[in-house]
Amino acid sequence: GASNAVFVDSSKDSVHCVKSNLLKTGLKSNAVVIQADSLNFIKTSKETFDVAFLDPPYAKGLLQAALPFVAQRMSDGGVIVCEHPKGEEMPLEANGFVLFREYKYGKTALTVYRKKEDDQ
Repeated sequence: GASNAVFVDSSKDSVHCVKSNLLKTGLKSNAVVIQADSLNFIKTSKETFDVAFLDPPYAKGLLQAALPFVAQRMSDGGVIVCEHPKGEEMPLEANGFVLFREYKYGKTALTVYRKKEDDQ
């Protein structure tokens, strides 16, 4: 139901796969696919996002490095979803977004952040 999506990946193969999938699903006109370092992209982006899904390579510290910058680019009602290994400690807060929920699936976890409300 999203009106558009932005996909960012540094891997040429991953970018090719995303573009191929968008073409097959008929969603190409609703997406922008960028081959770039995601951290550099989010640091320089001027866009505001409603939903962000972060799934960087595990155990490299990329998720924790990107999270505060992503939080700066989110709309007030935005949601940040982070995929990471179960057991990896995630921050309780990042630039006004607070840990809202955690889900665990086998060896993988999803941590969801929402904007901190004034009365929290």
